[in-house]
Amino acid sequence: MLEFLIAGMLAWMTSNCAVVDEIHPKHSPCQYNYNVTHPKVVFLSQKNLRYEFYSRGSSAVGSNENVDLYGFYRRKEKTIFLESTWDKDNIYDQGTLFHELYHHVQFENHSDVSCISHREIPTALFQKRFINSFGVDEDMYLYLYDAPCNVYYKEL
Repeated sequence: MLEFLIAGMLAWMTSNCAVVDEIHPKHSPCQYNYNVTHPKVVFLSQKNLRYEFYSRGSSAVGSNENVDLYGFYRRKEKTIFLESTWDKDNIYDQGTLFHELYHHVQFENHSDVSCISHREIPTALFQKRFINSFGVDEDMYLYLYDAPCNVYYKEL
């Protein structure tokens, strides 16, 4: 079932890449090839998700604290980690998978996403567009993603 959801999300990304407001042209989702190998998906308890993330020196966006996580993507392992309470029928949980899957696409396309703002803000905007396509409004707090290297999204 998850493989079909991932395939559907990749197809949606391909079909909707040009309709994302506020993404800088350098980060256009239309520049990517979405015909990528699917990432591995691992489900962990919140405790183990946090351990897996923080034990390797990662830090949560917008926070210097070890906050709870919904999920994350690990590029070197081509793996999406999601909380074990993730529900395929919950649009916000689908949004989390979409977000991490888009990071997979970015890295598979060798995108220069060294600036966290240039990686996270376009991803969050695309995620918002995905969730909005179901008639649900999603608030995105993009200021959380701002970093000194950000030269494109200062006004968001």
